[in-house]
Amino acid sequence: MEKAKENSFFPPEYDDIHPMKTDSVKAVLNEYSGVTTAHGVPRIITSKSILSKLFWACVTLAALGAFLWQGSLLLFDYKGHPYTTQIDVVTQTEVQFPAVTVCNMNKMRRSAMVGTRFESLIEADGGAMGGDVDYSWWFDWSSEWWLKYEDSSSSREESSKEDIGPSAEGSVISGTSQSVVDMSGDSATDGSSFNTMANFTDIPDGNSSTYPSSTPQNQEYSTQSDVDTASATSDGTESFVDEEWSSTDEVPPLRKRRSGLRLIPDPTTGKLDQRRFVRRKRQTNTGPSSSDPSPSDSSEDPERFDWWEPEWETNMFDYQAYDWGDVTSDNDWEGFYRQSTADDFSDLLDVINPTREELEIMGHQAEDFILQCTFDRRPCNYTNFRQFQNKYYGNCFTFNQEVGNSSNARRTGQTGAQYGLHLTLFTEQPEYVGLFAQEAGVRVAIHPPNVFPFPEDDGVVASTGQATNIGIRQSYFERLTKPHGNCSDGTQTNFTSEEYTYTTRACVKSCVQQHIFNKCGCVTDIMMNDTICSPRNRTEQMCRQAIEQFFHEGQLECFCPIACKETHFVTAVTSDLWPSERYETHLKSRLTNEKATRILQNIEQTRKNLARVRIYFEELNYEQMIQKPQYTFESLLGGIGGLLGLYIGFSVITICEVGVLVLDIVKYLFRKAYSHDRVVPVDFKT
Repeated sequence: MEKAKENSFFPPEYDDIHPMKTDSVKAVLNEYSGVTTAHGVPRIITSKSILSKLFWACVTLAALGAFLWQGSLLLFDYKGHPYTTQIDVVTQTEVQFPAVTVCNMNKMRRSAMVGTRFESLIEADGGAMGGDVDYSWWFDWSSEWWLKYEDSSSSREESSKEDIGPSAEGSVISGTSQSVVDMSGDSATDGSSFNTMANFTDIPDGNSSTYPSSTPQNQEYSTQSDVDTASATSDGTESFVDEEWSSTDEVPPLRKRRSGLRLIPDPTTGKLDQRRFVRRKRQTNTGPSSSDPSPSDSSEDPERFDWWEPEWETNMFDYQAYDWGDVTSDNDWEGFYRQSTADDFSDLLDVINPTREELEIMGHQAEDFILQCTFDRRPCNYTNFRQFQNKYYGNCFTFNQEVGNSSNARRTGQTGAQYGLHLTLFTEQPEYVGLFAQEAGVRVAIHPPNVFPFPEDDGVVASTGQATNIGIRQSYFERLTKPHGNCSDGTQTNFTSEEYTYTTRACVKSCVQQHIFNKCGCVTDIMMNDTICSPRNRTEQMCRQAIEQFFHEGQLECFCPIACKETHFVTAVTSDLWPSERYETHLKSRLTNEKATRILQNIEQTRKNLARVRIYFEELNYEQMIQKPQYTFESLLGGIGGLLGLYIGFSVITICEVGVLVLDIVKYLFRKAYSHDRVVPVDFKT
């Protein structure tokens, strides 16, 4: 045999390189069934009877079908990118203390309005002697405004004494004509155009033909309750008496007002001239019509609607047209007041809109507002607060704020009301302007140190005369980005800030203001330090309303997804009477602020003007909620491998064996296709 190989046509190493191959597919399958690790297929191949082969074939196909069905469900579920939320309670011995923002409910001080475009609001809101205490010493007595105010007050007192006789004293309000303030706001800030000051608490005589030059006769107004309770006196003047007064033998008491501006009935008809409130729906397809009534400001162009987008659905645009009537300028506060129709004067919020610079000067100052401060029983003061301006509350102050890349936020390891941040806040209630602040107190917002605060949205109110305890618990959220979620860290959104961390609220407010500025050329919030929209410019108001409405309807491009990482603080608020009568004496001994020591003369004034706030952790443990993908690529492979092993007994090695089987069959077929031209040497010597 060895000799035959040596004399063979093929070289001696041929048989080593090309060993003898199987001569049929069946032989290949039989060879595979003897070496494979699979369970079903070898049974089919090695079974002797047809019935046995059919049985194992059915079992294998059923198992394969079950695998394909559940495997497809697993793949579809994986492609849906589901996630799970893991909730844990994390225990720590020290946590970061939140930022605390405090704002006075009143946004501008009355005494700071002297010499500004808001000067006429002082007299309109009751003059320098508002409330039940004399605080005229807060004003600059050397100013021209104060000198004119004193002269006006003296002349009114003398006029009242002459016009009111002894028998009618206390029942008749002077009907003589009074000088009024120029409320147009067009005067210079030095107050030179204010010739005389108005006495808005006096009501014009119904028969008098003399009226203030700045206010026509048919523009005097009064509240409806005054109309109902007005009665004519013997000399033709109107007296406003209490409805419950029924005695005719005695002089009924007068109902006095502290607020100067009010609605006064027409002396002739006695009717109230209410502001017309027009509500229109546009039915055009080209934006607002140019045929609408022209604006009160002749300088605006009513046909300029280049801000209108063609894709906006104009047939559902609900435009509310405010007709401000005889308002002469954007600073005619008396005119705006008389034309207001809202029960709570909320329609004036967008009218009296000071700028950021004006609020910084005329708002409450930190050294007067923050009288006492301690953190974890260690002293702090107003210099530890960062100031910013808010549209609704003026100057606001934030404790423990991080800006930019700073990491100096305070931490605490203490719990309970004896620790945390304790503040004594002086609201300066005599400085309040009634149209700005309908309630006295402090707005408190608790937020992460690196987040811009919005106290008007997420703050709580701490009333004066009370100690407000705010217990907090921390919650941490961590969300997934695409493809599992839709959160964002602030990139590629409408939020642009290098100082603060991205939040959905900040992004939305910024986006709306940016759209209003781009389309209307003005803004409605001082978070963007640009021109404030004029309430009398109909084009700007129509543009503003359109932007706000279409934003809520989702027709504006504002990409503001939820933040990927957020820290929330859950608050529990309690309050009690503060200070106690015994503690008030000790409290005053610690106050060094001149205004506070002068105005806090008794327990009543102390409780009217001071608020105590305590912010503390109830516990240091915090709840942590983290989203995690339900399926990763590794878990997907594990799931598919588990199904393969469960139904057909396959593993990775088995899959490789199937691959080798397919390769062997292909080789056999290829060899068979070309083997008919092959010459096989024959050894005739054997």
